[in-house]
Amino acid sequence: MANLNYYALQQAIYSKLSASTALMALINGVFDGIVQAIDFPYITIGDASASDSASLGASGADYRLNIHIWSREAGHKQTADIIDVLYALLHNGSLSVSGKTLVAMQVVSSEIRLENDGITQHGLLRLQIVLHG
Repeated sequence: MANLNYYALQQAIYSKLSASTALMALINGVFDGIVQAIDFPYITIGDASASDSASLGASGADYRLNIHIWSREAGHKQTADIIDVLYALLHNGSLSVSGKTLVAMQVVSSEIRLENDGITQHGLLRLQIVLHG
């Protein structure tokens, strides 16, 4: 199995998202965990998993990564707008991960749901990222 450097992947995703003026105009930040003292909406980079994707003698890994959108605006519009921007940034997009070559990056699913508190909209974007190297 390839060297799984989850943190390098997380840093690359963070850099890409936080550099987007379109995205940053809609949110109050990108974080690696739920933040208690930040105004909504914001994004967290969530769980990740990986499996071997070595081919033709090249080492590689197939990553699954979740991006969470947190909003307190009534209805789904704000969360849906943020998901649309994330999709445009990430689906078939470019990504620079130290020491790795991006083979593919795709949004494989998304959803929006109301959390149990009755006021927090939770969006979820699931990515598949294949890296070699």
